[in-house]
Amino acid sequence: NIEPAAAAVVRTFVDATGTSPKYGKFGGVHHENNLLSQAHGRLRMLTAYMFATAGPWARGDYGTLLVLGSANSDEHNRGYNDRYDCSAADINPIGSADKALVREALRWCADELAAPL
Repeated sequence: NIEPAAAAVVRTFVDATGTSPKYGKFGGVHHENNLLSQAHGRLRMLTAYMFATAGPWARGDYGTLLVLGSANSDEHNRGYNDRYDCSAADINPIGSADKALVREALRWCADELAAPL
């Protein structure tokens, strides 16, 4: 649950500026909506990189891990990606695939490999 960390980041902004952002559905404007949604995505990536960097050490091992991205081409083509969000991974296995291809691949995995969806 990254909500407490996201709330702390937003609180830092509130303390520094004296303004309290709100989501668009609650009357906020585009910039407020971006600030709030990007705080969550960027914290997810911060957490992923923290575990990739220190996870092996925490288990008594050496080295680091790669962080996989989850952005797809539909999101990129629509401009639905943020710097330092899921597009900021070390590698992005589905980066050139559209949502239809990703769904098709997931269905194939479920059918052929008995992988849960």
